[in-house]
Amino acid sequence: MAHHYYGNVTHRDLPKHHETQKEEWARHVGSVFRCLAIPELAALILLQKWELLAEKHFIDHSGKLSKCEIVALLKERAVRKEMSYEEYEFEYLPKFRDHAMALVSSGKCANVMAAYKYLAHHK
Repeated sequence: MAHHYYGNVTHRDLPKHHETQKEEWARHVGSVFRCLAIPELAALILLQKWELLAEKHFIDHSGKLSKCEIVALLKERAVRKEMSYEEYEFEYLPKFRDHAMALVSSGKCANVMAAYKYLAHHK
């Protein structure tokens, strides 16, 4: 996913870039997989092949999870939904700018763009 967040990292630099990210992946138990393309991952999730994903493809950078814990984590992440479409479209989005402006007014953020970034990472 580096190409989404670090557009300046070329394919030649990915191994070095991955090394810089491992601590972050460990801290947040990142969903990192090996020897798997996105369509294959999607198929395994749809087929609910949690054990196969846990055993052969999931990389636990924390080194602390058991196979059972990895299976539970994958299941939870596959079905997690923070809110319904209606809540997002008609409750969350209309209030989003107001929340950002309140952060600027309170001095917590210097400007609206900083407030949007803050809101993206904090509840």
